[in-house]
Amino acid sequence: MEKKYGATSKEDTHRPRKRSRLITCGTGPSAIAQMRDSSDLLSDYNLLKARLNSDGYLFLRDFLPRSDVIKARTEILKMAEVPHEAISRFECPYRPLEVSISQAPDLRLLARQDIASSPAVQMITENAKIRDFFCGIFGCKAVATTRYKWLRSVSTGEYTGVHIDRVYLAGGSNKLTTMWIPFGDIPMKHGSLLVNVGSNKKVDDLLSNISSSSSSS
Repeated sequence: MEKKYGATSKEDTHRPRKRSRLITCGTGPSAIAQMRDSSDLLSDYNLLKARLNSDGYLFLRDFLPRSDVIKARTEILKMAEVPHEAISRFECPYRPLEVSISQAPDLRLLARQDIASSPAVQMITENAKIRDFFCGIFGCKAVATTRYKWLRSVSTGEYTGVHIDRVYLAGGSNKLTTMWIPFGDIPMKHGSLLVNVGSNKKVDDLLSNISSSSSSS
């Protein structure tokens, strides 16, 4: 993350910030910090929209029913033919989602649209609460999701490279918002999602630079 979070209300300016740390990223060091939780703003679409415009993202905890998320996760593992003993560890009532699956390091979920279209998974990805949320944010009567759903399972030691979703989705349209949904609890030791704060304000410049570099090469 390249800069401090922008405030969306007077109260925010007095809220303590998480201490950032430096990591090696790309061609040099980058300052990172924990995402700002916006769950407390769910009842106010105006504040949510202001924060989305300011930070370029919204981090929401427990937005969808946990029981539905766990059901979808279990369905994904079963359809991906993960060994039963590994699945049972995920269903432990005390630590249901804490154990990694050493028996299945690469589930190759991106190509498994049969899994993405299963009822249990669509209960999450096509949830009416998601549609209502974005209609409230953008002040519209209806929103649509892409037919193709990107299910990701990243092996230990691997990662999804830094990218801009607009390049791959909706023909480059700026009328696009990506929603990342973790299918269960993901402690930091199992991987983190890194967002470039404020990149929504400079994406056109980034795409222009990419296009110029491609043309010159």
